[in-house]
Amino acid sequence: MATTIEKPDLKSGAATGSAQRPFRPKDLLSQVVIQGLAVAPDGSSIVYARRTVEGNKYSRSLWRTTFKGGKPEQITTAKGNDTRPRFSPDGSQLLFISTARASPRPGSCRSEAAKHGS
Repeated sequence: MATTIEKPDLKSGAATGSAQRPFRPKDLLSQVVIQGLAVAPDGSSIVYARRTVEGNKYSRSLWRTTFKGGKPEQITTAKGNDTRPRFSPDGSQLLFISTARASPRPGSCRSEAAKHGS
């Protein structure tokens, strides 16, 4: 049995059954992996690290979405990797690990930025 993948409709995000084709090694380069989820203390949103391949290297940035649905918003855009998001107990800060400056270092932003994507 051959492995096949379905090519999603880019407008709706739904898989289109008629576009099945055999899996190819280069398909790994378009893979998106969700890692390191953090739930806001008030339960209003979730922040996660989204891993993609850019320039033949893994790149991780932080994204936010609500539990009610809606379009995910990118929070960080650093050259490097931003991982392990965590909210402070009072929800005022979003903490994470960043390799934007070569070695891993703590990073942070106001929780409002995480909630509103600004």
